[in-house]
Amino acid sequence: MPLDRTSKPKRHSEVSVDELKDGCVLYDSENELVHILNATAAAIYLSCDGRRSIEEINRQIAQTFHRPPDEILSDTERTIIELEQKGLITWETQGENP
Repeated sequence: MPLDRTSKPKRHSEVSVDELKDGCVLYDSENELVHILNATAAAIYLSCDGRRSIEEINRQIAQTFHRPPDEILSDTERTIIELEQKGLITWETQGENP
């Protein structure tokens, strides 16, 4: 099922981030798991602030990596789905302040 591209993903509060030159390491203290993200996945993850929609995140990633937004949208969505499945992001609900 495709994502609602107006949805606003946000980082889970129990995940700490150690940014690296070409990616980042995430530590999920709730589940005691470590995740290593490459530069693209890290950029997507760090953009999940609860204020930007998936469309906005995709445009930002496209600009950062000099790619057409339509060309990378499925990759952006797939990464966001994987981040959600691993419990690293959640969704901003309407009426909440980020």
